[in-house]
Amino acid sequence: MEAVSQSPLVERMTAGRRRDWEAYHDALEELLFPGATLIEIGCGDGQVLPFGWARFPDVRRIGFDPDPAAATNPLVHEFRSLDPDRAWPAEPGEADLVVSRYVLEHVADPAAFFAEAWRVLRPGGRLLFLTPNRRHPAMVASRLLPVGLKRRILKRTRGVQEDDVFETYYRANTPGGLRKQMQAAGFGEVEVQAREFTPSEYLAFSTPAYAAACAWDALIRFLDLEGLLGAHILGSARKPDR
Repeated sequence: MEAVSQSPLVERMTAGRRRDWEAYHDALEELLFPGATLIEIGCGDGQVLPFGWARFPDVRRIGFDPDPAAATNPLVHEFRSLDPDRAWPAEPGEADLVVSRYVLEHVADPAAFFAEAWRVLRPGGRLLFLTPNRRHPAMVASRLLPVGLKRRILKRTRGVQEDDVFETYYRANTPGGLRKQMQAAGFGEVEVQAREFTPSEYLAFSTPAYAAACAWDALIRFLDLEGLLGAHILGSARKPDR
């Protein structure tokens, strides 16, 4: 199959359009303030589309991740190993911000995730996340494929190393499901938005596959279904002051 990740078709379809990670970074920047303590769930090694932390030297950053390799992340001031089956390694009210990017789809117990986020946030603290929408065709396929097969496919089509592909659950990954989970945990000012920022580049390994992604993108925009079926969900919430 013809690789099209750098083709004129991809460039044309993405030119001038905001990317998912750009929207997440913009939302994060709006929440930062000098002296804030931020906990990033699933901090990884800091190599994938990192945020411009050099502009915010006064923000203390703590990285949580179950992968020991994340201890090498140069963008966090402190790394703490995360056991998915235990409480987060943080004191109640330790953080002003809890953030995660493409983590919630890997969480087996979303209710526990949001309860822990609420616990470690100070009153008035904020939660921010970016995660896939399980209603999108790419995520439907992801849910149906065994993780071993997904690893082989992504290695062949996108060059992703097999140990960087993790089990996915999508237990709460719809706008309504995420809103319900956050409200149940006690959060207020809940905002959840599904968006189709660009045609899915998971299908950019061949011209026909990417053409199908472009057709889907055009269809849901024409039918005004982006808020229901868009590939990415950007969400935020606030812990009440009392």
